[in-house]
Amino acid sequence: MSRITEMEMSAPSGGRAASEHRQRSTKRRRWGGLRQQWKLLGLFEIDQQHEFYGLTCMMKEGLAAAIQNTMDNPSTQEVSDNDFSSEVTQIHKDFTMETFAGPVFSSLRASLGMTEQEYQQSLCSESCYLQFISNSKSKADFFLTNDKRFFLKTQNKREIRFLLTNLKIYIEHLRKHPHSLLVRFLGVHRIRISHRRKKYFIVMQSVFYPDDRISAR
Repeated sequence: MSRITEMEMSAPSGGRAASEHRQRSTKRRRWGGLRQQWKLLGLFEIDQQHEFYGLTCMMKEGLAAAIQNTMDNPSTQEVSDNDFSSEVTQIHKDFTMETFAGPVFSSLRASLGMTEQEYQQSLCSESCYLQFISNSKSKADFFLTNDKRFFLKTQNKREIRFLLTNLKIYIEHLRKHPHSLLVRFLGVHRIRISHRRKKYFIVMQSVFYPDDRISAR
């Protein structure tokens, strides 16, 4: 009688173990399939062994603080001429980050129906960025948020200066032509690391969002 009771008691436990094993196997298959899809798109996860892991961690930390500053100090007025030349510097433990024309880009993001909260959540999530392997002739590095919603691209000083010099024209064009095919630039930043070259980078809307928009290169 006790043997039957033991078998009856162990059956649900064995069933739970089998169910958990199936769930883990399903997650592994899905994760493996997702990584394979990323490779087809030229995307590779930037994990702790990746050469750009340290840089992307700084980007996340700097962006989180910059976006939080925008949320804590929301603009209540129209974008002014001074906003186009604004520079905000925030000091972090191992680097400093400057944000250029922050109010202008914040206004642009709002005009696209994007909240600062979701912008911050995507760019600063705990998930690793992805590296996008491009056949571009430029020496720029391309990164993608894990949800594939935003691109981050390193730029040289000359390219950044050109963008900021023509920012008024760009914003006015998008205002007049909201369905323009021009890429949407959403932020311009510079990271300073002691004894290393400054890193300029821009944030853009991604062509890979949502997931089913492009399935292969």
